[in-house]
Amino acid sequence: MSPYEKASGRLVNLQKSRIFFNRNVSVLEHNSVANIPGVQVVLGTGMYLRFPSMIGRSKKATFNFIKDGVLKKINLWSSECLTKVESEILTNSVLQFITTYFMSLFTLPSSLYDVIEQTMNSFWRSHSGAQNKGIYTLALLGQVVDA
Repeated sequence: MSPYEKASGRLVNLQKSRIFFNRNVSVLEHNSVANIPGVQVVLGTGMYLRFPSMIGRSKKATFNFIKDGVLKKINLWSSECLTKVESEILTNSVLQFITTYFMSLFTLPSSLYDVIEQTMNSFWRSHSGAQNKGIYTLALLGQVVDA
């Protein structure tokens, strides 16, 4: 039983646990932890609760999955016959929530905002008529940085 398990009274589920060592960890420490039965050492990054566990130098590449998720939803909805109100509700509630969820922990690149905003506005306009070209429905909250 580990010191954490003794102190907290909780058991660590090693089947769900992964460990990543940065380059500052000595080889001795790395090997001592890696030799514990059941500990899985990973080399790359993964996702945890839909968040990337590590962010590399290119934030644009790291957060590209957000844009892909928005596009996936829009492609699904585009095949349906939606009213103006339905498309506005979907845009404002679902699509904006996707970006807001990730903005709660990360500062996303401004180029990602631009692509998502253009995509959402295009979807909304296509379902509400061409006369609404000046309406922008994406109200992003948070900080924007240049990619």
